[in-house]
Amino acid sequence: MESPSNHPPLALLKAALVYYNEMTLEEAFEQIANPDDGGEGDAPAPSSNEFMELAQLRQTFQDLELGCDEVTIQRAFEQIDTKRDGKIDMEEWQAALADPEGLEDVLASRGLTNEAVPSEGVPPPKPPNAGGSGRGAAGLGPAAREALNQLGAVLKFNGLTLEEGFEEADVDGDGLVSLADLQAAAESLGIDANEEAIAEVHRAMDAQGDGMAALA
Repeated sequence: MESPSNHPPLALLKAALVYYNEMTLEEAFEQIANPDDGGEGDAPAPSSNEFMELAQLRQTFQDLELGCDEVTIQRAFEQIDTKRDGKIDMEEWQAALADPEGLEDVLASRGLTNEAVPSEGVPPPKPPNAGGSGRGAAGLGPAAREALNQLGAVLKFNGLTLEEGFEEADVDGDGLVSLADLQAAAESLGIDANEEAIAEVHRAMDAQGDGMAALA
């Protein structure tokens, strides 16, 4: 399987780690190179690994579901490994990921910007049709708007349209999403919002005022 939309793998990697998961390059390196650090209880953590190996980078691409095949991942490793010693150190990692080719295009395709954290800069879905009970995105409070922005960012990052995201939440396939459905979808997608904020988003989507959200 090729990289989604043929985006360069290093651009996909940085977008996922830094802009979506909000990690610094240093934090990302430490986590990838030392996946088992931090023992149980008060046990001391093992010594930090100063190098990243191909297997660890491969696992990261797979965990992040970046859609890159083995050949693409190996080429990405070789692109970072400028010293050609079969391992990646922090200096090589930071140099390769500082400004990878195609980053702007990757961010734009997922509703992110180079300046904003993932929950910002994502236009909310269009408000329900005029005449319904739903008040639309314009009337949302700060917490609900943040939840809606996060939802939009997650959908864009995973290459899903609004319609496809709605279908995922519509568990019984009747074209309607209840509050419980939306709450379950938000939890599944890792949306960091309380129940009240999700309920407010649902009310904004409830154009008919019948307790069910439908696509306009």
